[in-house]
Amino acid sequence: MRAHSLAGHVGGWVTFTVNGVDVPGCTHIALRRTDTAICHLSGYARPGTYVVSAYYSGSGKYVARVMRADEHVAPPWHKVWILSSTGSVQARGGTSAAPSTTEVTGARASSPVAVAATPNDAGYWVLEGSGRVEAVGNARREGPRGRPSKGPFVAIASSVDGRGYFLLSRRGAIDSFGDAPVLHGAKLRSAAVGFAITPDGRGALILCRDGAIVAFGDAKVLGEPAARHARGPFVGIVEDPSGRGYLVLTARGVVLSFGNAHRLGNGPAGAAPYRAIASTGDGHGYFLLARDDLFGFGDARGLLGRSGAFHVAGSDVAIAGT
Repeated sequence: MRAHSLAGHVGGWVTFTVNGVDVPGCTHIALRRTDTAICHLSGYARPGTYVVSAYYSGSGKYVARVMRADEHVAPPWHKVWILSSTGSVQARGGTSAAPSTTEVTGARASSPVAVAATPNDAGYWVLEGSGRVEAVGNARREGPRGRPSKGPFVAIASSVDGRGYFLLSRRGAIDSFGDAPVLHGAKLRSAAVGFAITPDGRGALILCRDGAIVAFGDAKVLGEPAARHARGPFVGIVEDPSGRGYLVLTARGVVLSFGNAHRLGNGPAGAAPYRAIASTGDGHGYFLLARDDLFGFGDARGLLGRSGAFHVAGSDVAIAGT
């Protein structure tokens, strides 16, 4: 969304507000009577109507316009991390959008399987199937809380403050590291493929390949894909920031919503198989990683261009969002 002030006012400072709140970085000095100030309002991504006001210090006047944001605008704090099978990580969006890499070594059985970002998007962890973790940026490798489980491991998630993390094994065990609370796992009837940590970090939902969902801690099961007669296999799950809903992704690109989580669309069927789902930090959008493409929905869409899609290498295996 872009706001223009109206020309024809005496020179001076021009500042902008949106719905009465000052917009940082949107101050312009008008040198001529016909000067027009422009402000890029990239922080207002949710579709809706906003009252954008321009204040002219030279004349002491306000001029207001009603504007509408569209779904192609991405808040500047959103970011997506894309992990390849070689261990390199590409980042798009956020405050540090330059791609970054980390070398992950090991045998084929211990190849990179998952990535998780710190809450302030200044670092990330890369997980190998063996349970080995590489830390980059402000992410740190932490010691385990208790006896480590046996692998292979399939997913990693940050603790609430980023000073710890959780690892999920294919058998359903959850290992806690650093200040991450201890969450006890259980035997599953099929292999675990992903998990979602509750907003307070004291619970988890484990998704199995057959669509079963198992809750631990303060997490609650609000429904399973089997009840929707959905066809698997199932590949990913993300929790709504409210803690009262979640989304589940199938390998065909179908997104299922439970509780108060909002489904914003499915991935194109021709792009299957799908590998992963990651949500934006505010829960108003999500990314879907397919065979050769990354798709954005809601306020995730703006990071991938007006088409909402971004071509990726077929070797990319996981994503994380902030």
